[in-house]
Amino acid sequence: MIRVMEKLNIPIPTFILHRRLIVELNTKDQSRHQFKVYGVDVDDTPATFLRSVKLEDTRRAATSEPFEINFRRDLDPGTELKLELEFMGNYGEPNVEIVYEYHEDREVKTVYLLEYDPQTGVWNVRTQGHRGDKELPDVSVIDLT
Repeated sequence: MIRVMEKLNIPIPTFILHRRLIVELNTKDQSRHQFKVYGVDVDDTPATFLRSVKLEDTRRAATSEPFEINFRRDLDPGTELKLELEFMGNYGEPNVEIVYEYHEDREVKTVYLLEYDPQTGVWNVRTQGHRGDKELPDVSVIDLT
């Protein structure tokens, strides 16, 4: 295909892998919580691209979809919870850590837009999250490569 594109004098566009991730935090009471993490396509059709999800300071990773992580911890508004995402690796994508900021709502659903450039091996992660009608700020991302 490279030769064809060269012959036609058409530059080969950069390939960027796009993924959408939903992270839901359900608070059962002040100290009991559950993360539910799953991939979706642009039309909200379920999409499988994760191998596991692990919450920092927990012993086990969730390894089956939907990825559910139950934990006990008193959380103050603004507490940052770190989730490590392990991908299937079809594009050589490394693990990435997302930082989820806790808010006092009983159920919070955040949409993360993940973009991976296989040429550079770098993830770009943004939130398209919401709490009611409020847009959440972009998250901090730590590349674990």
